[in-house]
Amino acid sequence: MIGLLKFALKNILRRRTRTLLTIGGISIGIATIVTLGILAAGIQHSMGRVLMPAGVDLTITEAGVGDLIMSRITTKQLQKIQTIEGVETAFGQLVSVTRTDISPFFMIFGMHRQDLKIAGFEIVEGRDFADGSNEVIMGRMAATNFNKEVGDNIVLGIRTHKIVGIYESGNPIQDGGAVLPIDVLWANNNEAREFTMVLVDVADVVDVGGLGQKIEEVFDGEVIALSSIAELGKIDQGMEIINFAVYAISLLAVVIGGIGAMNTIMMSVFERTREIGILRAVGWSRKRVFAMILNESIIIGICATVIGVLLGILVIAFIMTFPTAKALIQPVYSEVIFVIAVIVGILVSVIGGTYPAIRATKFAPTEALRYE
Repeated sequence: MIGLLKFALKNILRRRTRTLLTIGGISIGIATIVTLGILAAGIQHSMGRVLMPAGVDLTITEAGVGDLIMSRITTKQLQKIQTIEGVETAFGQLVSVTRTDISPFFMIFGMHRQDLKIAGFEIVEGRDFADGSNEVIMGRMAATNFNKEVGDNIVLGIRTHKIVGIYESGNPIQDGGAVLPIDVLWANNNEAREFTMVLVDVADVVDVGGLGQKIEEVFDGEVIALSSIAELGKIDQGMEIINFAVYAISLLAVVIGGIGAMNTIMMSVFERTREIGILRAVGWSRKRVFAMILNESIIIGICATVIGVLLGILVIAFIMTFPTAKALIQPVYSEVIFVIAVIVGILVSVIGGTYPAIRATKFAPTEALRYE
C-alpha cells in the first residue's frame, strides 16, 4: 500500500504546474467554506449573546420580522409580560444603529439604568449614566477603536453625548457599541415608546420552555419567546441566508473542484496509456490500477484541503484586523466547519478520480502498448 501511494505521488509530480493549478482551484473553494463558516458561527454566537445575556432565561421579540432590528415590542406588551405568572423580572431593551463622527455604522442599546447589570453590561471605568441625561457608556472595544476615554464627548446621530463610563460584556457586538438612556432614544424617535426585545428572568421553579409557550399563547402569536441561541433563526433570517450560502458554496466547491480534479487526472491517464498497458502486461490487476489512479486524486484533494483550511484561517485573521469586523464578530472555530471542509475535500477527490480510474482499468494491455 505504501509503495502504491509513493507511485501515485510520483505520477502527480510529473506535471507539477497542472497539479498546482488544480490544487489551487480546489483550495480556494475550501477556503471560502471555512471563512464563511467561521464568520457565520461568529455572527450567530455574537447575536445570541445580545439576545440571551448570562442572566436572562427568555427573550421576547416580535413575530414575523426578518431581522432583530425590525422587532418592536410595545410598553403595553411589556407590562402584560411582567404580570404573567412565572416571570420574575422582565425589562425592555432597544437596539438600533446610528452614525458617529468616525463611523457610519455604530450599534447603540437603550435601556433603563437599573437593568444594565442583568443585561450583561459591567462598568469597568467611570460610572453608569443617569436616566434622561445625554450621558452614554461605551464598550471597551469601541472606546479603544475611537480613541475615547471617560469624560470625552461623542456624536451619535445628531446629538452630542458625554461618555461617563466604559463597560465590558464579553460580546463584540455590545463591546463595539454604546448604551444610552432609553428615554433619550425614544425622544429621538418621535416619542415611540417601543422596545426591540424584552429580556425575562424566570422564577426558579418554572419550566423555561413551558413559560415561553405560554407567553406566545397569551399574545396569540404576536411575539416569539426564545430560550436558547439555537433558536436565533426564528427571528433573524439573515443567519439562515448565511448558513444556506455556506452549504451552497460547499456544493459548488464539490462540483467545480471535482471537475477540475477529473480533468487533471483524466489528462494524466491519457498521457500514460502506454505505461498503464505495461503495468497491466506485467501483472497489475484492474483493481490495483484503479487504486493507483484514485490515490492520485485523493492526494490532490488532501493537499487542497490542508491549504484551503490554512488559507481560510489566514483570511479570518486578516478580516479581524479591521475595527468594524472586531465590533461585530468574534470568530468561532467550530469543529463542524472543519469537518465539512474535510468532507468536501474527500468528495472532490473521489468524484474527480473515480471516472478516470475506471477508464484506466478498461485499457486492454495489447492496445495500450501500441498507443503513442
